[in-house]
Amino acid sequence: MILLLDGTSDSRELAIYLKNNGYDLIATATTYEGANKLIDNNIKTINKKLLYDDLLNRCKKLNINVIIDATHPYAYSIHESALKISEELKILHIRYERPEINYKNKNIVYVDNYEDAAKEALKINSNNILIATGIKNIEYFNGLIKIKNVYFRVLPEYNNIKLLSEMNVKMKNIIAMEGPFNIELNNAIYKNYDIDTLITKDSGFDSESKIKAAIENNIKTVIIKRKRYNYKNIAYNYNDVLNILKGDKNIKP
Repeated sequence: MILLLDGTSDSRELAIYLKNNGYDLIATATTYEGANKLIDNNIKTINKKLLYDDLLNRCKKLNINVIIDATHPYAYSIHESALKISEELKILHIRYERPEINYKNKNIVYVDNYEDAAKEALKINSNNILIATGIKNIEYFNGLIKIKNVYFRVLPEYNNIKLLSEMNVKMKNIIAMEGPFNIELNNAIYKNYDIDTLITKDSGFDSESKIKAAIENNIKTVIIKRKRYNYKNIAYNYNDVLNILKGDKNIKP
């Protein structure tokens, strides 16, 4: 049995791809929307955020012999849990990873973490900053809010709006939208809010259109780099995952 750790639109497509290739799997989902998309495709689903102990116990109970970590590139906690559990249980671990982006431009600065991103933004002579990093670790931008005019683009979920409100972010500074966003829409957002600084992450193809649009609009862009892991088996497309599975004689469809 394969345990697929889900968390993105492409990881759900991977689950469907593996099921169509005959593999028995169960997928995790942390949101009802994500779970429903899996269930609609007859994928067995665990709709719960799994911390280390729970994930370990479920792997034992379900006789999991493969963990495929297809979560978001910045889901550090689950990356580390999946690696540790696969080593402890001596089972195959596959990291399905979105390829990194690598833009070189005079307006782009790469930093290692959220704290450095906030510090870098303070150095820039900007009037309107757009933070498009998602809601996690948003507390690192508390100091920035007090000094600069900051907009946040987040998923239109109640808890996201509530958290930003508790941080004293004005409603007019919250852009609650669900992507994906093309270059034209990003251009429109930047122009409408007169954005001159963007803070974002290297989320792979999800980040390309907003960064390209920022370059087109001469917007200073701070990109938070990914944390690196020493993955033994890493796949960048669905066929890579399939080939790794086929290469293990103990894993059968």
